[in-house]
Amino acid sequence: MRADELVGHADRLTPVPGGVGPMTIAMLMANTVRAAEWAREFS
Repeated sequence: MRADELVGHADRLTPVPGGVGPMTIAMLMANTVRAAEWAREFS
């Protein structure tokens, strides 16, 4: 997605040269697991 396609959808854009790093991916995975555990507990 190009930056000009985000007009009206995003307030700010912070480019990440080379993409996201391993810590970001690890935290996203940890939060996904926590959300799944929470959903299973309360369903």
